[in-house]
Amino acid sequence: MTPASMARTLRSPLPPLSPLPPLSLALILGCGHGASPARSPEPPAASPRAQVARPTPHIMVFAGPLPGVTVTQAPPEQEQAPEPAVRYPSLAAACDSIEALVRRQVRVAVSRADSVPVDFGFGGPPRTGCELKASGKFVRTAADSATLPGQVEDEPSTLAHAFEKAGWAALTNYQADGPDGEAEGWRSKESTCVARWSWDGGDDSDSTYVPSHDWDLEVGCTPTTASPA
Repeated sequence: MTPASMARTLRSPLPPLSPLPPLSLALILGCGHGASPARSPEPPAASPRAQVARPTPHIMVFAGPLPGVTVTQAPPEQEQAPEPAVRYPSLAAACDSIEALVRRQVRVAVSRADSVPVDFGFGGPPRTGCELKASGKFVRTAADSATLPGQVEDEPSTLAHAFEKAGWAALTNYQADGPDGEAEGWRSKESTCVARWSWDGGDDSDSTYVPSHDWDLEVGCTPTTASPA
């Protein structure tokens, strides 16, 4: 072949391509790389706030103690005793203050003895301290009558209020009350005093009995810590 004929062959046009049938085109597209099957959309993840924990119910069942087991009730909590607000430099100073307090309240003569055995009357051993004594008559109120001979004007409560006002704290373990008298204990920072009243409480078995108006008062004061008698 000569160069001229080769040039004519290269310049001759190629025959046109015939179109592919639809099925062949689909097979070619299906075999292509990178094609992936379609996936259905997944539901969005729940927010942490939307996940609310539900409380778990609890059931308590009491079946009683087991055989041979004894159940004891816990003792009640003890109430804290009130603290006194007054302090004296010595027992003698405390006795001076209580003597003046008693004189103001009962408005009768008051005797005093120092450095004597004091018995509070609650079963404990005697203590050394001062002792005040007074005697007088109750003032009957208009509400008193023959059917209620034991009702009198409340001198004991008046004395108790005076102790409290002076800064002494009440002692619940030194308290007693009855038809023939009563007793009350009080405490300062360093001293303890017990006031004991006695009177005629009458006779419940005799409606004609008229009780006496007389009363007696004894107030003993000692150091809060017991000292030898």
